[in-house]
Amino acid sequence: MNKTFLVDTNVVVRHFVDGDKTLEELIDSGVTILLTTPVVFEIVFTLKKNYEVERDKIYFYLSTLLEHGGVEVDDR
Repeated sequence: MNKTFLVDTNVVVRHFVDGDKTLEELIDSGVTILLTTPVVFEIVFTLKKNYEVERDKIYFYLSTLLEHGGVEVDDR
């Protein structure tokens, strides 16, 4: 059975902003990354308000991440 890791906003934002490798290492290890819907909203809000990332870049970052087979969004 594949392990699933619940990832918070900080891990994803650090990956996009600072190039932190934690998220990449988790994905490469073959585990399933689980993002909750509130975390996705927080990622968008943080990138937009705190880092002034443009909407199209945020869309690109998130769509690239979510298209990866090992990343899921829990929309419960």
